Amino acid sequence: MKIYSIGLILTIAMVVNRVVSQNFVNLGCWGDKPNRAVPTLEGKDPILDGPYWKRENPIEKCYQAAKKRGYQYFAIQHGGWCASSSDAGQTYKKYGASNRCQPDGEGGPWSNQVYKISDGSGNQEEGAKNYVKLGCWADRPYRAVPSLEGQDPTLDGLYWKRENPIEKCYQAAKRRGYQYFAIQHGGWCASSCDAGQTYKKYGASTRCQSDGEGGPWANQVYQIPDGSGNQEEGAKSYKKLGCWADKPERAIPTLEGQDPILDGAYETRENPIEKCYQAAKKRGYEYFAIQHGGWCASSRDAKKTYKKYGASTNCQSDGEGGPWANQVYKITKDKQAS
Repeated sequence: MKIYSIGLILTIAMVVNRVVSQNFVNLGCWGDKPNRAVPTLEGKDPILDGPYWKRENPIEKCYQAAKKRGYQYFAIQHGGWCASSSDAGQTYKKYGASNRCQPDGEGGPWSNQVYKISDGSGNQEEGAKNYVKLGCWADRPYRAVPSLEGQDPTLDGLYWKRENPIEKCYQAAKRRGYQYFAIQHGGWCASSCDAGQTYKKYGASTRCQSDGEGGPWANQVYQIPDGSGNQEEGAKSYKKLGCWADKPERAIPTLEGQDPILDGAYETRENPIEKCYQAAKKRGYEYFAIQHGGWCASSRDAKKTYKKYGASTNCQSDGEGGPWANQVYKITKDKQAS
């Protein structure tokens, strides 16, 4: 049996709440029981590969699985087991603190090493986006988008104190089948069946904050990519087909300048993969490609042409291609436009 001094325990307690990477913060070690404090994500995401106790980089992989769902908190237990949920911030302390976590940051037996995603937004990675930003738009007392406050139990407490308000507003909108929702003033949630037609009513605004939660009389607007608003969490609308070379005589013609969703300069575009997918999907195309950090290409016969110049190793790991290198995607049949 290991004997720990009081001084060592106090030292550990003083440093557990430290940033362990630029992406998440360590919130300490917390007990667990069979009625889980935080539900598992095991079996729900392909990044959580193999048996958890043999998984390489389990903390990073659990972070990625949580982040793509918009969750703000996640936990590692027993050497790799991954847990997260939209309300984990309210539940992870359910069974009190524990001293059974190992120093590797991967928890211990019935002990969760809990982490908080430090940017607070839980914005999602390519391939599993539940919503995309549509910019900052002004509001007035006669609302551009009506409020959902007081109409859904997910929207708990005072909106300006609400944890993970973007994810919770998304959930409230999604369960009603709405495709657009907005966050204002740090958490206030708005959505409706016709928000897509009304959110620009008062024009653009520059008053939204960088946290994605809007600003005073300013809506940060989001779109749920599947028009039905009924997609499963983590459901993919497209799949990767690898990295393929390109030349000035393009393997796939560009859609740049042909669709308003492809906004601004492609190299600074937010969510370029999702936006290219949307532009291709509305045209009924089955294949699309991202190059050089955001440039979008698609056509009706891209399936036949994307391999024209052979494979490439120039694509970056972010899924947004590389210099003269197309990251090619196929729209899955159940999501493809008719």
